[in-house]
Amino acid sequence: MADEKDSLDDLRQQVDDVDARLQKLLMERASIVERIAGHKGKGPVTRPGREAQVLRRIVERHSGSFPLRGMLRIWREIISSSSLIQGHFDVAYFCGDVGPILRSITRDHYGTLAGLIPCGSAAQVLQHVSESPHVIGVLPFPQLEEQDSWWQALARSGSDVPKIIARLPFGSMAGGEDKVEALAISRVKPEASGEDTSFLVVETHEQISRSGLRDLLQKAGLEVLSLRSYLESGGSTLSLLEVEGFVTEADKAFDALNALEDARIGQCWFLGAAAVPLTANAIEKKPADKGKQK
Repeated sequence: MADEKDSLDDLRQQVDDVDARLQKLLMERASIVERIAGHKGKGPVTRPGREAQVLRRIVERHSGSFPLRGMLRIWREIISSSSLIQGHFDVAYFCGDVGPILRSITRDHYGTLAGLIPCGSAAQVLQHVSESPHVIGVLPFPQLEEQDSWWQALARSGSDVPKIIARLPFGSMAGGEDKVEALAISRVKPEASGEDTSFLVVETHEQISRSGLRDLLQKAGLEVLSLRSYLESGGSTLSLLEVEGFVTEADKAFDALNALEDARIGQCWFLGAAAVPLTANAIEKKPADKGKQK
């Protein structure tokens, strides 16, 4: 209910004053980001793990009538613009069957100022990312039993091999009608956010059931969330696994997987990791509901 002591002009002036303070704070933030860039030197301009942490804190702090989805969208722009202060980056995205949706997801996550590179094939996306540490690639999330999927190209060793660094959409478009998901890849090293899943590829030399492979992985301490397989022409099977937690080549579970001494298990590769996206329930919950929680 409107306060009778405040005229409409007074309220509009208050809004203008808040706008001025917001702009001043954003300019102050940009100045701090410039100093951070000076400390980082030629380091990566995007930090997916830290970005996820920032957005999760936004959700936890949020209250009042301003839509949380809108707040997250604003902060994605702030994060992306801050990244551009530290250095240029482009985003190559696959514009195949789900191209328009992937473009929207990409633009939503990386901001209106990021340079977008449309690519007619996943191979073109991989090429752009492989050739430059300043390019991020966005590709469709692999489907079950998909033949000749792009993730196979990441199942190899080498410091320049792109890694999965993020899962999109992370928040502001979560729960959309399209339900399309994507993975972002980069030559930037993945980092933990505190709530993550990791992607591994396991080669098996003999036919083994999904449940059998899950059992073997569980022995190594890996909790499998999803499993996608591809039969190679040579007879071996490559399986893409999404496992719980942040699991890299340096993790004990990864070592345990290589040490299973099971003739059916061949090589294993770490493809990257991604912060677990915000759920639609977390985004759509009403601030008033928070006070009712005990």
